[in-house]
Amino acid sequence: MDGAFDDEAEPVVTIREYLEEVEERELEADLVLGGDDGKECTYSKGYMKRQAIFSCLTCTPDGNAGVCTACSLSCHDGHQIVELWTKRNFRCDCGNSKFGEFYCKIFPNKDVENVENSYNHNFKGSYCTCGRPYPDPDAEEQVEMIQCCLCEDWFHEEHLGLESSAEIPKDDEGEPMYEEFICKACSEVCFFLKLYPEEIWAAGKQPDATVQI
Repeated sequence: MDGAFDDEAEPVVTIREYLEEVEERELEADLVLGGDDGKECTYSKGYMKRQAIFSCLTCTPDGNAGVCTACSLSCHDGHQIVELWTKRNFRCDCGNSKFGEFYCKIFPNKDVENVENSYNHNFKGSYCTCGRPYPDPDAEEQVEMIQCCLCEDWFHEEHLGLESSAEIPKDDEGEPMYEEFICKACSEVCFFLKLYPEEIWAAGKQPDATVQI
């Protein structure tokens, strides 16, 4: 009985702290899903400014189609799904001509093709300049990846062309301090970026990426 009350006291959380944590989680979910509640196909909303997109490699192994959250859950349950985070100006492809005889269970009447959609190798489950999947089954440790704000591809820190990830500006807690990241390919298109001095380039080598501070 002497040690019955010797356990460390559980941390006390106030109502305000709890509500702030809930609000933070809701905001994070909104950023991930692009405001999509996942209950209905987003096709009728057209080319949405931002929404969570998934690629079904079971139905479209060539990686030339993307589906919304609701369709990934209702129409492609049990399939090999690739989570792509969010994409801009994208319309759900589920059940169109790219899926052959497969039709969308939620919104079957769709155009043959969404001509304004754009696709990259992420839709095949490949990322970065190395073209590896994420998570990488052959990697001993899953390293952090950074998304280009223009092409929306994902890159490993070790493949940004920096001598080390220490060259990326971080705060006292180790969190990155930059607002947006632009990859090498996109920075070459946006040639005006080279006029700005607040860039971090790989020391002594051709830059693979630009970090906007």
